[in-house]
Amino acid sequence: MLEAVRFAKVELPLIIDYEYGYNAAGEHAGRLYDANVSKKDTTRLLTAFCDTVTADGYTAGVYANSHFYISKFDATSLPKGTLRWVADYNSAVTYTRGILIFGNIPKSVRSKATAASTLT
Repeated sequence: MLEAVRFAKVELPLIIDYEYGYNAAGEHAGRLYDANVSKKDTTRLLTAFCDTVTADGYTAGVYANSHFYISKFDATSLPKGTLRWVADYNSAVTYTRGILIFGNIPKSVRSKATAASTLT
């Protein structure tokens, strides 16, 4: 991946999308879902991605929904400076620690969450 990014002279952050896929019936499916990876191993995987990207001179980030940020990995253990892009499909923000980029959250809710959060 980094070779292709270098060739294309990408200047934007490199962000890993960590979430389950869905099948035609709308149910969780795919290799990640089937793998049943532990929270500890998921944190290690995401940390390795971020460390590799950062070592090559890029800004690293993790995109996941709020459920994953809360229960599937330890976001507080991600390397300092990691961008956190959180998709929250709930009526209220459920993950507010260190959010940098929001997805699917009304502006009125975003401003409250941003005021309550601390970027790492």
